[in-house]
Amino acid sequence: MFPKRWFVLSVVCLAAAVSAAAYCITPGCPLPVFGQGDLQIFWNGSGELSLAWPEADSCAEYQVSVRSSSQHFEERCTDTRASFSGLFDGERLRVAVRAVSEGENLFGMVRQVKSWKTLKASVSPVEVSALTLEGTIEPGNVWLSWNGTQGKRYEICAIEDGISYPVASTRGKALTLRFGAELEYPSSDQPFDVVVREGFSGKGYTLYGPPSNRLSLKRSDLMNDRLFLTWEETEPWHYTLLWSEARGDSYKLQQWRNGGWETIFSMDSGPQSVSYDVGRVGSGSLQRYRLASEDRAGNELYAEEISFYADVSPVYAAVWPVTDLTCYAAPNTAQPQGSIPAGTTLCVLEESGEWFQVRYQDEYVYIDKRFCLINLPEYLGDYCAYDITNSYASAFKVHDRPLAQITRQPLPGFEHVQTKGGFLVPCLYPCAEKLLDAAKAAIADGNRLKIYEAFRPQQASDFLYETASKQMELPALLEDAEGNAADPVTGERVDLSTGLPPEPEEEDTEQTDSETAEPEEDAAGSPGTQRIPVDPNPPERPEAPEPAENSQTDSAEPQPVPDTYLKIMAGNRRLTLDDFLGSGISGHSQGTALDITLEELDSGAELAMQSRMHDLSWHSTTYQNNDHAKRLADYLTAAGMSGTASEWWHFQDNSVLGILPADAGLAEGVSPFGLVRDSQGWRCRTDRGTFAKNTIVTVDEIPYTVDEDGYLID
Repeated sequence: MFPKRWFVLSVVCLAAAVSAAAYCITPGCPLPVFGQGDLQIFWNGSGELSLAWPEADSCAEYQVSVRSSSQHFEERCTDTRASFSGLFDGERLRVAVRAVSEGENLFGMVRQVKSWKTLKASVSPVEVSALTLEGTIEPGNVWLSWNGTQGKRYEICAIEDGISYPVASTRGKALTLRFGAELEYPSSDQPFDVVVREGFSGKGYTLYGPPSNRLSLKRSDLMNDRLFLTWEETEPWHYTLLWSEARGDSYKLQQWRNGGWETIFSMDSGPQSVSYDVGRVGSGSLQRYRLASEDRAGNELYAEEISFYADVSPVYAAVWPVTDLTCYAAPNTAQPQGSIPAGTTLCVLEESGEWFQVRYQDEYVYIDKRFCLINLPEYLGDYCAYDITNSYASAFKVHDRPLAQITRQPLPGFEHVQTKGGFLVPCLYPCAEKLLDAAKAAIADGNRLKIYEAFRPQQASDFLYETASKQMELPALLEDAEGNAADPVTGERVDLSTGLPPEPEEEDTEQTDSETAEPEEDAAGSPGTQRIPVDPNPPERPEAPEPAENSQTDSAEPQPVPDTYLKIMAGNRRLTLDDFLGSGISGHSQGTALDITLEELDSGAELAMQSRMHDLSWHSTTYQNNDHAKRLADYLTAAGMSGTASEWWHFQDNSVLGILPADAGLAEGVSPFGLVRDSQGWRCRTDRGTFAKNTIVTVDEIPYTVDEDGYLID
């Protein structure tokens, strides 16, 4: 019997223990633990007390108790602050704070779990006089001073919802509050109230004496007028604008576009609105922004401007192989993937050492970047200005004498160079890298390189040479202020597009079907452009007539013989057309030569040289260089390029000639037509520079479907 009783008793005890454990255990409810710190006790006088304490992890609420010899106050709260009133001044107080969490035990009953640690303090309210606080406010700073004793501890406390919390401490009688760096600025609708208290330390607590008078700080009083606008590159070619908070109720951000400021964003002022994500910008693009602070009525209070050039990168720029290029699946591999024909429009996806990654016939391959023409506006961006006059009205003259079928005419091979977005300006990539150094040097002096010509197809060079050479011994045409050309012998008007007298105007004003017809659409669905046809074999103008015998009396003055182009070109020097133009493969057709001048960076006005651009005469020789032309030469030669004696504007990168194949160079002009990439996806650019939309296009023998937004549906 005895063993049986013990067994039954043991079972009962075990069951009771298990039940007790099930009652006490609350799974998923961790024990609350206080963070580091002491109790903060703020004695406000007149029986008022405020408490603050460190936050506890996993806490649902706090149990706060304040006891004196005659009173007991308790409060439950979820915040780490509490206030009590009705206390008797001078009584010793015992303060306790415990953290509590809630959870269900194994029986499903709700139970409370209390922290092991209780924050306790036993204090006697101090008998000190309240201090007198004075402050001087200036933008961003508040200078505080009070009547105290040097060496005592003083706490600067902010007041929020009637409860104090310390923001700064000192043992002196003065202190500076710095906003923006150490403290957040107050909101526009909520002032920042501060007081100073004397501080006392005890075991597990800090006691703060009665508060001084309040100093109320308004946001508008603390704000600076300065915005300190700046920028940072958050990732490659992605930029963010940053500024400091300033006086005002809102900010207006503007960007310089099309010769004026355009508002791109408006926002209310506040700590959350001191930055703006510009996003991805074009390589080498000049970014100009203006930020203004405004009052509620929209009046500007202060404004600042900032400008910077984006980093330069070939990624997403158009390139054209200057010779047939072998392509590879990876850089520095010996196994070729095929060949890409010279002049094919490609888009750079990656630069890796001496290689460009491109997409060709739906394959991602690598090609030698040294043999690629790159589009300068997409690579150098705004580091240079561009005016490719050969695409719409060439500037070639012999000093001030126009050349028939050349001057103010579009040249063959430049049909697709002028696009909706500007110009295509191809240049061999190694040469373009040197050009960047020269462009930066010019900008540092307040100037900018302006490019009139880079790549010139061989067909254009041949046309220029052959057409001009046929006119060298002819009397040079005259040109009036309106640009009208006339024969110097007969005085008759000359049509520069033909070299012949203008056709008589038709009286019949009815339009033909061809004149009223809509322009045809190109292969990518964009309208084609109408261009003036150029005759590669212009009709020869007649020689100046010889004076007839006995046509003058002895007393008549002899008629002057008009100057020929060659005479004007040479002056009193041994210069010929070959000193200015050549046919066949040249630096221009290989993309290693450029025709460049200088303009003022701010105004865009061209600097005066000793002659005009593309003046095919002795006036352009470099031994006559003026100061501006000398400065231009300094920029380019310092970057590793060479000039030529007959043209102040011509510079060439001769260092690449040793690596180019002998037959490198393009006979025909380039086109923007092809696949291009941006941060959103692939697009098809037409030969006008627009983008195909909602159609099917064929690029490099591969058909692609383009959606309504202009992106390929792969």
